[in-house]
Amino acid sequence: MPTFPVRRLGSAGIVPDAFPADLENPSAFTGGVNVRFKNGQVSRAPVFRQIAELTHEPGHILAVPPSSSGYEEVISVSADYASFLRLNGATLEDLTPLGHTGSDTGQAITSGFLGGVTYVNRESHAPLCKRPQDDRFIEVAWQNWTVG
Repeated sequence: MPTFPVRRLGSAGIVPDAFPADLENPSAFTGGVNVRFKNGQVSRAPVFRQIAELTHEPGHILAVPPSSSGYEEVISVSADYASFLRLNGATLEDLTPLGHTGSDTGQAITSGFLGGVTYVNRESHAPLCKRPQDDRFIEVAWQNWTVG
């Protein structure tokens, strides 16, 4: 079967009202699922799906650049700052610092990533960090640190 190029394929988007043989514009589609039309090109659209069910109300979610596993880490901090969970595949791993107690102060939770170290902070607590070799978050060891 011969193939022939169709210029500007998808430039007319989707025209679902017409029977395919009756389309006047050969660059139009009669249907589509999870597609995007942009600048005369057709591409796959993102598909949203549930990846995990959290056991706490998230107050802050951060994505950490890929580590040795090659995948981005998604870390969820609870709104009361008492629970830190990492999504690893389909399982949630507890990264909560040992002996850490949260408090529902309503203050903002901030985070950052620098030199392979993930930082999480809330004004009511000492800053926390997680280095690549750590199993969970730990308090940042700074001299003369005072909370607040």
